[in-house]
Amino acid sequence: CLHSLGRLAPPDALRSMAELLDDHHPQVREAALEALIRLTACDPSGLCALCAELAQSALPRKRRDAALLLCGLRDGERLSLLAKDEDPSVRRAAVTSLAGVRAPQTVGYLAMALSDEEAEVRVAAAQALSERGGPEVLEPLLLALSDPDPWVQTASLKGLSSLGDPAALPGVSALLAKAGGPVLIAGLSALAAVGGAGSLGPVEEALSDPDEDVVEAAIAILAGFGGEWVAAHRDALIGHPHWGVRRSFLRATAQLMGEEALPLLGEALAKESDQLVRDEIAALMGRFA
Repeated sequence: CLHSLGRLAPPDALRSMAELLDDHHPQVREAALEALIRLTACDPSGLCALCAELAQSALPRKRRDAALLLCGLRDGERLSLLAKDEDPSVRRAAVTSLAGVRAPQTVGYLAMALSDEEAEVRVAAAQALSERGGPEVLEPLLLALSDPDPWVQTASLKGLSSLGDPAALPGVSALLAKAGGPVLIAGLSALAAVGGAGSLGPVEEALSDPDEDVVEAAIAILAGFGGEWVAAHRDALIGHPHWGVRRSFLRATAQLMGEEALPLLGEALAKESDQLVRDEIAALMGRFA
């Protein structure tokens, strides 16, 4: 019923749905908000008035609702005010909504949010910049690499990966020298995305990282550029202490080399003790039988 109101937009639909934002059932409030968002093209003036009312509410929940509606209205100026709200959840909602506003000043608003005291808001700002894209987001994303929070760094690295701008290479390389875990994984992907095949040295070095997740990520990245690295690392990866790494390496090798991988797969099968990996090897070999 609420969704139908949002589509039909009768004269009193907006106020009726606005009243449902106070319903004690979260699902009803969510459905009412979704229906209101659909009215942005039909009754922008009415929604502007509603947003102004919600933005002044004492309840953070209602101010968050205002941020979501303002995204549909593409009102970057009002969103920039909510991005300075006293409540971090409101600031985060406003920053996330700014990603959908294509006005030139939006990048400036998001860059300011990268200095927010709450990491969750800074993460949202980095993600919003990444979603927006374009050469103008390069500088703020590079600045965010120096953030003390690893999740902000990770979000920024993912954004730089999407941009693929070679100008990001020095910043990404500098962060990699001291990164670990998820930041290192995102950094390796970013390095390959912005530097291409000529920048894969650190990715190949990551094959000896003590974190198996990092090693598996490095295998996947290297496999995307061909199999030149396989011969140099085959013994270490076939005998890697973590079964997931062994399986990932053998899968990548079979995909890269085809039938030429059979001798390596046979050698791995003779050494393998984990039944799951043995079954995987047998299945890979069966493709070329």
